[in-house]
Amino acid sequence: MKAKAPVKAFVVKVGEGGVEEARKSLWSDLLKGLPAPKIANTVTLPRGDILVKPVDEGTFRALKRMEDEGKAVREESARRPMILMYDVGRDIEKDRLGKLLAEQNPDLGIGEETVVPLFMKGPKTGDSVWWVCAVAPDAYQKVVGKRVYLGMSCCRVEEFSDVVRCFKCQRFGHRTTKCPASSDTCGKCAEVGHQAKDCKSNASRCANCRKAAPSAHAECAAKLRATLNAARRTDFGRTSK
Repeated sequence: MKAKAPVKAFVVKVGEGGVEEARKSLWSDLLKGLPAPKIANTVTLPRGDILVKPVDEGTFRALKRMEDEGKAVREESARRPMILMYDVGRDIEKDRLGKLLAEQNPDLGIGEETVVPLFMKGPKTGDSVWWVCAVAPDAYQKVVGKRVYLGMSCCRVEEFSDVVRCFKCQRFGHRTTKCPASSDTCGKCAEVGHQAKDCKSNASRCANCRKAAPSAHAECAAKLRATLNAARRTDFGRTSK
């Protein structure tokens, strides 16, 4: 049977008038063609734009028409699922991963272009590393929970459901290189103006949920929400009974 469809969403570009002005303009435009728009919620993204999630087909079509008319609205494409491949030989280069996966595992029927290596995790030293990759939905269904051959290793593949955290502002959903913040936020004490490596505080506080724990702690409510939202926007393809 089919997996649950990813949540449809649109990104609204915020202009010089700011977020509130963009929200008012969006609502006004929606009401012109729809008497009762239904929006699940809106989220201000780290880059300053607004993510809008319509509930019903009528609201989705209204937003789609606004995009077609050239307004500052665009449909957010579904997020690709991600996988974690364990114990990959450290000597295997990033741009060879997809090719080797396709060539050494022909029974899976995966094309090398369906796998996009993102970054490494795991051991800092030794002969092997863990690779996080974005994959096409059909490829995800074929490899998750299995073992694949890469070079001279048989590698376990699992779903990777963690979310990106910025090490500058500590927020979730974007990398440090894309951060709009002008100053660092400490990942240990949550104060603005320094990094965790320079922190002199004896106390810990999460910059996201404000609990007495570092910003990377596993029980952070903001992290759990970000993980859930990412899963809702991910196209996992088809599942079998």
